[in-house]
Amino acid sequence: MNKKPTMTDGKLLTSAVARYRVQLCHDTPLLDADLRSGKMQRCCFSSLIEPYKLILFDAYGVLNRGEGGIEGAVEAVDLCRQHETPFLVVSNNASERPQGVWQKLQKLGFEIHLDQIITSGMAVKSFVANSPFRSQPYLLIGTPDSASDYAPNPDNLLINPPGAPLKTDKKPSYVLICSNRDYYGKAQQQVVESWLDKAPLPLLVANPDMVVQSQQGEPVVVAGYTADELARRFGSEIIGIGKPFSPVYQLVMARFPHLLSQEILMVGDSLTTDILGGCAMGFATCLTLSGIHAQEAEQMESLCCDWAIQPDYIVNSIGGIYKDSRPNGYSQLKPNLDNDNG
Repeated sequence: MNKKPTMTDGKLLTSAVARYRVQLCHDTPLLDADLRSGKMQRCCFSSLIEPYKLILFDAYGVLNRGEGGIEGAVEAVDLCRQHETPFLVVSNNASERPQGVWQKLQKLGFEIHLDQIITSGMAVKSFVANSPFRSQPYLLIGTPDSASDYAPNPDNLLINPPGAPLKTDKKPSYVLICSNRDYYGKAQQQVVESWLDKAPLPLLVANPDMVVQSQQGEPVVVAGYTADELARRFGSEIIGIGKPFSPVYQLVMARFPHLLSQEILMVGDSLTTDILGGCAMGFATCLTLSGIHAQEAEQMESLCCDWAIQPDYIVNSIGGIYKDSRPNGYSQLKPNLDNDNG
């Protein structure tokens, strides 16, 4: 059995990024040009609040990192409230229930209500119910919370429920991937890979994140990495549910059906999920350098161009201020809203 791997191969990550990008651009022919047209304007987050009618915050890397909050993030969220700009937290967390995400943010001082939390796991049941996988048995890569809160009809359809006997009388039609926390070197890996050896089952990925940054600043592989690894090894198809794919964003649009996509700002720390997915939905996008790309801040423009995923705005963090090129110069730049992405 394998231990959980570490992300040390940048080329592998680039290849995985390309998979998401190619898949979304295939479904949306004009997306390639849109992804290359982001102006990557360096600015202060506070200048972006007023022009938009809804702000979507990623959680990990934007509001918090591990058990600690991002400096100034509480005040930035409060500023949205002062401007009466609605906001939601849209997270690729499919390993714990929404109440768990909410409680963590509450402890860090964020004045956020439970109904302002949307996790990618919350999109799973509706997606499966409207797909060919409805009522089909499946395997889970995930936690007990994944099974109890997000898995479709787990009592009858889940073949490998966490902490319970394997259901040997059923044949899976797909694999639901929520979290790799309990996967590597454990029973889930043995069961899932034994089935994939027989047939390349589709992989429904609730959390497409590849890596997150630990409290110590190290890249830690998460569920999207595992999905990509299994797709490469067994030839399985990846079907995305969380960011950058549309099912989780559809939960947002269902709450705000009166808004145009260009009136919404997606704020995230990941080019591969937050920025790619936001652009695919037609949202304006803001990349924050307080998360997974923190170590690449000085080369960010080059990386964005190399990956052909260019956000509209780049900020140091949502709680930071923008320092321009002049000595000791600080600027509250107003956003440029004249591009196609709003």
